[in-house]
Amino acid sequence: SGALEIAAKIRTGMPAHASWLSAPLSGQSTQQGTLFSWAGEILWSEEAPHAQATIVALQRAGIAVLIVTNSDGHAAENLRDARICQTTFGAGAIVTDVIDSTVVGSTSPWLGVRA
Repeated sequence: SGALEIAAKIRTGMPAHASWLSAPLSGQSTQQGTLFSWAGEILWSEEAPHAQATIVALQRAGIAVLIVTNSDGHAAENLRDARICQTTFGAGAIVTDVIDSTVVGSTSPWLGVRA
């Protein structure tokens, strides 16, 4: 539910360095009826609960899955090594792409987020 909240609040077409969120985020997600507070960080060695199953369910529903992260340039490698997802055949779910802000030369306008 967190990803859906973020997607609903993104303002596309914003210029560089402008706020791209239309409202503050709740900082919480519900998964299978359980409420989780966001930690503000992702430990790449630990899979988020049901991450692979969620990616596969989205794909089966005809939704392309693209990972966008404000990471340090190693997101694709870390996700692959953690067996969560990758862009080619492997142990994790196959996603369309992994876009890492460090790789594309941009940073999040939402300072403090590094996930």
